[in-house]
Amino acid sequence: MAKDRSKIQKKIDSFARYVFLTEDGKPKSASMLYAFCLAILFFAIYVACYGLALWIANGYTDPETSLLNIPVALQILFLYILPAVVGTLPCLCLFFALKKHPEYVPLAYNWMAFFLLILLIGVLLWCDTETYWSDFYQFCLVFGFQALLATGVGYAASHLVYDRIQNTQENAVKQKKRPSYYNT
Repeated sequence: MAKDRSKIQKKIDSFARYVFLTEDGKPKSASMLYAFCLAILFFAIYVACYGLALWIANGYTDPETSLLNIPVALQILFLYILPAVVGTLPCLCLFFALKKHPEYVPLAYNWMAFFLLILLIGVLLWCDTETYWSDFYQFCLVFGFQALLATGVGYAASHLVYDRIQNTQENAVKQKKRPSYYNT
């Protein structure tokens, strides 16, 4: 059964071995693996937020109040910006769960940017040559801009929070090094 593996599966396996394992078969870095898993979790959170926004926008709750009848600027706000911000909030809450290793959250957004880059390159290669730009444009409208916005908002927010945590920890270390008469 292992001999029946396709070329794609072999390439994925070799990529995973190269990224996550040393030549001895031991994990290279646990932080890369944890961030990779967090990126998959973040992706699921963002997909759920966009799915919910589309469900509400198409009027599945009440067809007479479909959001497709509102001005385009509000549609863009509701379908692009709001899910990116709402999806970023639970992702940033993981800073509180990962107090010992807060660097995993920004690393997960690095993975998400990598996923997005690979996805966009894959779509460019997959598109038909006759309808090349129209297919790519349609993909970007449906998924690409939302993913880019979500990754950008999350990346910026996570780095701001991470820098704040780092500054707080550095100030705490400096405070401990001072003589006791400064602390009074």
